[in-house]
Amino acid sequence: MQDMSNERDQDTRALVPFIENAQAEGTLSDKSRRLLEKPEVQRQILIATGTPTSSIQADDITIVTLLIDDSGSMASHKDAVIKGQNRIIDTLLQKASYPDRILISTQVLNGGDAGVIDPYHPLAEAVRLDGRNYRPDNETRLIPRTIEVLGGVMLKTQEGSDEWKTVRTATLVMSDGHDTSGMDIEEVAVLVRDMRASKVHLLAAMGFGEKSYFTGFFSDMAIDPQWILTAEARDEEILKALGLFAEAATKAADPESFPLLLNSGYEGLKGLPGSGQINL
Repeated sequence: MQDMSNERDQDTRALVPFIENAQAEGTLSDKSRRLLEKPEVQRQILIATGTPTSSIQADDITIVTLLIDDSGSMASHKDAVIKGQNRIIDTLLQKASYPDRILISTQVLNGGDAGVIDPYHPLAEAVRLDGRNYRPDNETRLIPRTIEVLGGVMLKTQEGSDEWKTVRTATLVMSDGHDTSGMDIEEVAVLVRDMRASKVHLLAAMGFGEKSYFTGFFSDMAIDPQWILTAEARDEEILKALGLFAEAATKAADPESFPLLLNSGYEGLKGLPGSGQINL
């Protein structure tokens, strides 16, 4: 047990340079740093670390992250979620200008090793959801997992920045239920504000079911209202919404489209070249 603890401490120390550099560069506030220094947060960040950004042989990379609800209420929408996640991967592979410059991770709401279905991998190696790795039968740990996942996005971005790479990110948080953790949503908002201020993170949220709840919840999380989508908890709506994020992530990987997209939200997808007809 002592050996395992020492190994975990050693791993945790590997995050320190990224945290310190992010704060020195002004992209990480004191409040965010305190969150990212929590042992339980660092453990999840380490599990998701995956492929180093240095493996991408380019000066410009995009990091795509999917945080998908795996609570019991999603069981009836399992097929739609699986198809939707696969569609995101396929769209990026087929439409992104430089798919070989994308790192992607798929994670779910319930923590531990099983909460990271796919640590960050090059897009071509992405793990697709299927009936074996996506089994929705848990709680809706929306706040703690969002903290862990966004913390990982921030430090992965810093990893690339430390290698003098230009990094952009596109992150999706989606759920169909109320958070069951009881944690203060302001803890997530602290991270979101830091990320939005840096102008390199596209943060998208989707809530299926109670539209008024999710509008308020994600607004309290400090997500840009233009990047909050609410829809009915029906398979066709979920699949359509995930397809919309696929388009957003594809445009986020384009350095010319990214600034416009960041400021225009889902509606901006209609005005970007190659977006096609998207009905919101």
